[in-house]
Amino acid sequence: MMLSSRCKEMIGQVLAMLNRMPPSAGMAGVFARTDQSTGVFKAPANTNVASVVRPAVDISASEQEGLNVPLDGKAINAIRNFAFQGLLVWCARTLDGNNQDWRYINVRRTMIMLEQSMESGCSGWGTPENAYDVAVGLGSTMTGQDVLDGYMNVTVKVAITRPAEFIFLMFQQKTQTS
Repeated sequence: MMLSSRCKEMIGQVLAMLNRMPPSAGMAGVFARTDQSTGVFKAPANTNVASVVRPAVDISASEQEGLNVPLDGKAINAIRNFAFQGLLVWCARTLDGNNQDWRYINVRRTMIMLEQSMESGCSGWGTPENAYDVAVGLGSTMTGQDVLDGYMNVTVKVAITRPAEFIFLMFQQKTQTS
């Protein structure tokens, strides 16, 4: 039986719609690949999306600007098609884009990984005295000058493999100045 050109066109349209992948599935693959090759501290921005022919919607640079930094902070990270580069994940922002600390996906994921790692590492030792120690404050991790300069210094000691064999993590945060 011979199919008409219109019938072939309709079949092609149906097949194209059936072969669409939700962006969440593609992004899960991009995150997994980035985590495997580099680590959670690397943002998946400017990363190519493998095995995808084209996005369902092409977004221009001017359209992307409105998605990247909206007033409500809920940014949309687009998958864009670039000449000579292919499909790239464009941006790496969270839905908390108005928060200076949690604006970027890689920052949030790194802190989640650290939190989960510390929780997992400490869970086998029972009491907090044996598992970890957190120090912060004037006279402990900060001097009077640190406070005046707007610095907060935090030291976390974690016994991951054996009690009393601590790994030291030191964090410093500067308060926002006007």
